[in-house]
Amino acid sequence: MLALGMAAEAQGVLSLAAGDDPAAASNPDVVGLSAIAALLAGRMDDTGGLASPSLDGRDDVVLWRGVRDAVLGHAAGPTSTLPPLLPLAAGYPVPLRDRVLPVVAETAVLAGHPAAATLPDMPRLGFARALQLERGGQVDAALAAYDALAAGRDQLDQVRGGAGAVELRLATGQVTAAQAADALRRLLPTWRGDGREAATRMRVAELQAQAGAFRPALDLLRETEALFPDARPAIRARMATVFAAVLTAGDATSPLDFVVLAADYADLVPPGPPGAALACWPWTFRPAPVRCWKPASPRHRPGRCGPGWATGWRPCSSMPPRPRRRSARLPHPTRPACRSGCRPSVPCCLPKPAPRRATLRAPPRACPHWPPRPPTTCVPGCWKAHVIGVAP
Repeated sequence: MLALGMAAEAQGVLSLAAGDDPAAASNPDVVGLSAIAALLAGRMDDTGGLASPSLDGRDDVVLWRGVRDAVLGHAAGPTSTLPPLLPLAAGYPVPLRDRVLPVVAETAVLAGHPAAATLPDMPRLGFARALQLERGGQVDAALAAYDALAAGRDQLDQVRGGAGAVELRLATGQVTAAQAADALRRLLPTWRGDGREAATRMRVAELQAQAGAFRPALDLLRETEALFPDARPAIRARMATVFAAVLTAGDATSPLDFVVLAADYADLVPPGPPGAALACWPWTFRPAPVRCWKPASPRHRPGRCGPGWATGWRPCSSMPPRPRRRSARLPHPTRPACRSGCRPSVPCCLPKPAPRRATLRAPPRACPHWPPRPPTTCVPGCWKAHVIGVAP
């Protein structure tokens, strides 16, 4: 049944035999065949029988153990054990050979083993031959092979061929990081539900972050975290890396965009002084002059005319003055006429709400008087720290 490719049926028959005969349950051959059938059926949780010490010393067992490690992503073991067994895998019956030989051939190519120099001319080895062309420096031939796989009917070859073509074009400078991210994202519906999809999603987020699209990258990683809870530690580490890139992006991120992003991903802000330092540093040394505010002097206290009588705050003297615009005098219902020469019938004009606009502009200069309210303690240049709640 295994030779015919009926892996699930073979595992069921072996399970029934082990249940009916206790002696068969402890037979090494039954244990090994049951694990191989589970491996071919995609039931990786039932492949532990391959690690039984009673199966040591057999080339077939070494081959299947290497295939299992390669499927699970354990790169150290298959690299050393699988390439010498390429002739053995090529001699299996066709249904088994089509499942095993591609894994062995690709491992041999990636390891640079001499056995990969003469690959059999088989359609199932198209991806291994594309890898071999890429490693040999034949870029155009490798791209043609990848594109042929991406246009084929096999879903696994479509995903691997498409991803290989995108990565090769990105490495040779034919596409940008943003274009590569879009191309890889279009491959996501082709393959769903396992570690390959999670790895593709994280790679897309990495390319988006390189292109400066921090919001789409974080949104994609948050969605991936919900879909793959088992990979949460790796995904959270990637999210922290992307958020750190946002903090160090400098002028690439506007203050308003950062405030919104920090509100949505507040759990990614490093706690304590490191978070405050990361939040303040990129925006502290901007050369562009931006208005900041400090308490008004006594002559601008409430009750007197002047820029700041309404709030008790005025621009810092170290900042360049903003051009003043003439505004119409508006009546004030409660304020009496000022004592600077205005007519009693025309109350003092209302000041321009510059501090409110300055809040939207988010002044990114080192100012010990930000935010515009009497502060108890403040870190220089820490308007971001006050927004995200990490200032002391």
